[in-house]
Amino acid sequence: MKYTRFAHDRKLKLKEVCELLQSEDGALWYQTVTDTYILLYNDTVTNKERIRFTIAHELGHYVLKHNEKTEKTI
Repeated sequence: MKYTRFAHDRKLKLKEVCELLQSEDGALWYQTVTDTYILLYNDTVTNKERIRFTIAHELGHYVLKHNEKTEKTI
């Protein structure tokens, strides 16, 4: 999901999304209520290669199960 959509849906500013997710690039967000993940990326980044890298990086966290090695949730 794009940061701008995430911000719009939650009535947040882009800066607030970056602060909430602790990243200006992207994040893998775990939703405890639905036991699902949302891959978020900053669509305001102009470098498309950077966006692709960020998406691949966040998918890597999921595939390598890094989420299971931390207690951190949002």
